Amino acid sequence: MDMHETSHRNWWQILGEAVRHFPLTHFLRCGAVIAKYHHERWDGTGYPTGLSGHSIPLPARIVAVADVFDALTSDRPYRTAWTVDQARDEIINGRGSHFDPVIADVFLDHYEEFCRIQKAFAEPCVSGKSFFPTFQEPLLASCLTPALP
Repeated sequence: MDMHETSHRNWWQILGEAVRHFPLTHFLRCGAVIAKYHHERWDGTGYPTGLSGHSIPLPARIVAVADVFDALTSDRPYRTAWTVDQARDEIINGRGSHFDPVIADVFLDHYEEFCRIQKAFAEPCVSGKSFFPTFQEPLLASCLTPALP
């Protein structure tokens, strides 16, 4: 398992723990589902469980497309960002194998809006800074710390 897969596994486990502490928080449950399954692939070759097709929860199938688009169009410490057209072409190439074809088609139908959002929220890569969040981040720490009685 590579660093990204290990980090991904840790995040969905952490969200699962947060759901156990706050069981009535529906958005945490949805977030845990997304975190766990958004690296599954439509053809079943993804991880962590190898789900395929409609067995992959819908929120995870939606986020899978958005996550790949964001990841490819963002600078990383090890590579420069792809153009939005290159990222779009990658999603087209993954339609029906990596991505739910219906979700990929919706992405393509709203491509200009995705580009507008990507441009508005693009962040430059800070050399030497990991793109994996850490537990020292105050917002995350406050979300995972149960309220004391």
